[in-house]
Amino acid sequence: MADKIVPQGAMEPRYKSMDPARCISGARDLLGVSSAVDMKLAHLSAMLQMTWGDESSLLHRSNDGIRDHFMWACSQIADECIELRSQESDARQAEWAMQQIRTAA
Repeated sequence: MADKIVPQGAMEPRYKSMDPARCISGARDLLGVSSAVDMKLAHLSAMLQMTWGDESSLLHRSNDGIRDHFMWACSQIADECIELRSQESDARQAEWAMQQIRTAA
């Protein structure tokens, strides 16, 4: 199965920890969202270390399916970071609005 090439967007997360909705719903506050982004970026950075230099030989020797799945996973993590940053921005705007309401009262 790993050697099959799967069209982009056709794969579902295998593990709940990869599900961005679960990560976001568990991290509503700014600190939680920021920590989640930091964690995801650390994962992505570690994975991308395998794509260049001496470490890249293992990835380049792998079959097309494994390379496709690897790059799909990197893309998913990047998308999750984008979504989490959007959540963080929304939370900051809501926090600012609440401060304005408190100040006006």
